[in-house]
Amino acid sequence: MSERIFTTFALKEFLAGVIDGKVSDELIDDVAENRANIAAIREQLSAGATIIFTLGLAMCWFEIATGKLVHTVLPKTKDETDRKGGDKFIRSAMRKFEMRLTSVEDNAANILSAIDTIKALNPKNKIVLTISPVPLQYCKADQPVLTADFQSKAILRLAVTEIEKLAPANVYYFPSFEIVRGAAAHMPFDLWGSPTTDSDARHIDTQLIGLVVKTFMAHYTTVDNG
Repeated sequence: MSERIFTTFALKEFLAGVIDGKVSDELIDDVAENRANIAAIREQLSAGATIIFTLGLAMCWFEIATGKLVHTVLPKTKDETDRKGGDKFIRSAMRKFEMRLTSVEDNAANILSAIDTIKALNPKNKIVLTISPVPLQYCKADQPVLTADFQSKAILRLAVTEIEKLAPANVYYFPSFEIVRGAAAHMPFDLWGSPTTDSDARHIDTQLIGLVVKTFMAHYTTVDNG
């Protein structure tokens, strides 16, 4: 899998590629290693699994000249950016691409398509939908990153609400997003950017991660002690 799959558009395309064995390099990090894992992912989904979809963004990149949605604009690492020309490469990319908010309807349709793909491999597969609480890092659009982030997350939450209305079998929503974004006033420890993480203000404290995992385990799993 890849951290590049953080939009519902990328998720839909990735799963379609898992089915036909034609996943785009744009959706794979460490291509040689991860491409070898595609068949194993399909085999595991066909055998039966519980899958957690963590949805990241409704703010997507588009090519300005064509209006085409693209999954990758900037390299993931600084070293790769430097090899391509560093700041000059970034400035060139920023002239060619922009970020736009996608719709609730499109995101709901993408999620439903991903669910259908998973169910086609094995109807008994279980799917847990979650939304990433990690905020948008930057934004190249006609609004500041703070408001873009809130709109992006709200669109994803509303898209999930549309899926909840349909109530597909063995599909669940776990509110890790709401726990993390709404818990600050009720917790006796730092939630973001604490020394127990890497002091990055966009990273969640390990104590809160532990709380989310324990809550999930308590309500969504059965522990076999025998």
